Amino acid sequence: MAAFQNFRSALNGFNREDVVHYIEFVNNKHSAQVNQLNTEIQSLRAELDTLHDQTATPDLASQLEEVQAINAALEKELAQLREQLEQAQNRPKTDNELEAYRRAERAERIANERVTQLYDQANGVLADATVRTDEAAARISKVADSIAAQLSELQAALASGKNTLKDTAAAMYAIHPIATQE
Repeated sequence: MAAFQNFRSALNGFNREDVVHYIEFVNNKHSAQVNQLNTEIQSLRAELDTLHDQTATPDLASQLEEVQAINAALEKELAQLREQLEQAQNRPKTDNELEAYRRAERAERIANERVTQLYDQANGVLADATVRTDEAAARISKVADSIAAQLSELQAALASGKNTLKDTAAAMYAIHPIATQE
């Protein structure tokens, strides 16, 4: 018991009203503590849910899918251009064919540059997603630790209240035989 209250003595024991008031005080204090801890747990759970919602980033996933689709299209175009280039190299060269060959080389070079650029963008998107995920995981870990601490406090408060009620019941039991003898 944190604060021991002196009970007025009555004939053959303690004053019953003092004991009853003390029990009410302890119960009210315990109920307030439990309510406060429950409120804190609810707010921490809401914060945890908010953090979970923030980690779901459909924008990054859709950007990645879009970049991958563009990359696949460019790779297909590059394969076609290489095939055209091989065909052009195997034929006798005329002025028109040389011009087509140069255009194919230029298109291949541009396609390679675009593929490289898209690859770099995709890596940037993935790196950003990784950083966001790590930050969210750290915040979730903090909130989970806080919830665990709050639950431990709640368990301790409940155990303390239970012990107080047991002590009070024992005191009431000790008083009861005295009151019946009168």
